[in-house]
Amino acid sequence: MKLSQRTLSILKNYSLLNNSIKVKAGNVLEITSSDEVIRSSAEVEEIFPVDFSIYKLNDFLQACSLFKEEPDLKFDTRSVSISYERNRTIDYVYCNPNLIVQKNMFDGRVLSEPVFKFNISAQQIQDLVRAASNLGLEDLIINKDNDTYDIVVTNIKTPSSNKFVLKIDDVLVEPESLPKFSIKCENIKLVPGNYAVSLILNEKKTKVVSLFKHETELFYYILTQ
Repeated sequence: MKLSQRTLSILKNYSLLNNSIKVKAGNVLEITSSDEVIRSSAEVEEIFPVDFSIYKLNDFLQACSLFKEEPDLKFDTRSVSISYERNRTIDYVYCNPNLIVQKNMFDGRVLSEPVFKFNISAQQIQDLVRAASNLGLEDLIINKDNDTYDIVVTNIKTPSSNKFVLKIDDVLVEPESLPKFSIKCENIKLVPGNYAVSLILNEKKTKVVSLFKHETELFYYILTQ
């Protein structure tokens, strides 16, 4: 088996969320961030034949890119054999799955329909993240201005904070009343691409959960403040 560039990109992104991962047999990757704020899942083109656990995902990715050639991976119950041309092979041993806690933040509960939904482009996300980094801004909120909606990156605890404002051009579901919430900019760690963003109420309708759905079968649930 060879890992596609898309799968490698997802795994590299997941290593930013949590450097340990459990993979189940099949074609779905799932991870919860180490602080249990972000939950992501992705359908990939590869079908993994066995369950396995990687304690240091960065090390595994480095093993997969150690040489210029694209390696072949053979998964068994104890380890994965990473084979390169010219008879070079790495036997990468799995860790004990009990060492990794992958909590599902939603415990299998079905969340409500989105109360607000809009599309955002890859360039717009890049602009938001760059503005937050360059201006030292920590929080993302959404404001309604007359009949339009704006994404605002700011520091909500500082009234005199600088702000970066991005107008939302493509609203898919408009709320009866916009729920109050904020997202920490440091939690916007997404594989590049265009996304549909939904604001969803939790089971008790007391908190807002944000869902970022990539144009492929890739999802990020990010808890809000």
